[in-house]
Amino acid sequence: MNKRNAFILVLVVIAIIAFGGIFWWMQYQTQPSQDQSGAVRDVVTQFGSQLKNVSLLVPDAANQIKTQYQNYVTGNLLAQWMADPSHAPGRLTSSPWPDRIEITAISSAGTGSYTVTGNIIEITSSEVLSGGAANLIPVTMTVSNDNNQWKISAFQETQNRITKDDLIWVSAPLPNQTVSSPLVVTGQARGSWYFEASFPVKLYDANGNLVAQAAAQAQGDWMTQDYVPFTVTLTFTHPATTMGTLVLEKDNPSGLPQNANQLEIPVKF
Repeated sequence: MNKRNAFILVLVVIAIIAFGGIFWWMQYQTQPSQDQSGAVRDVVTQFGSQLKNVSLLVPDAANQIKTQYQNYVTGNLLAQWMADPSHAPGRLTSSPWPDRIEITAISSAGTGSYTVTGNIIEITSSEVLSGGAANLIPVTMTVSNDNNQWKISAFQETQNRITKDDLIWVSAPLPNQTVSSPLVVTGQARGSWYFEASFPVKLYDANGNLVAQAAAQAQGDWMTQDYVPFTVTLTFTHPATTMGTLVLEKDNPSGLPQNANQLEIPVKF
């Protein structure tokens, strides 16, 4: 082989290597999203497991947010949460508490970014033993490639409950929701809200007329200071007014005014 042919052969080999490298790089850049979404899923799942470790109402909430979340969220989002912990996800009560995030969908939001939807699963001691969820809080997140690491860059939580004095909360119905018969009311109340595992629930029309009433029943041991799930179904005839009020009364066998309490929720008919 003369020098000219050898030179041409070297050029051909170099060209093959170069084109092979370019092809590999393009394949790497456009590899199936399944690989990337798997990494995104891992970040969200690991982040969800940290939620129960952050108590948002304690004086050092900002430090807890930094310690528990810094590996999973971008610097900008972390700074926002540390400046105002009330905007961060975490633990607001001793029970129920956020246990995990269950992902419902992951979709591409452009180069280096994914949109993730799911639910924060809240549990109590009952769910620790029996499984399931005491409450679901829908969330939407943006997960971005931050210096070659997948991190949560945006987080939106939809609070789907109404509370009263850290004693009772209702997940359905929500304020100003349109209701019809039969109306199923669900939520959780601390043991002190019950008496003999129940408490009164009443539905009024806009004129104060009683439309329906029934006793909400505890779905677990009510002899506790923790939250206990409840449910009640109200059956009624559609009233003449378009608005009404759902009232969940603290059971008060003593009849003493100082022991009375109630949660009122405006509803539409």
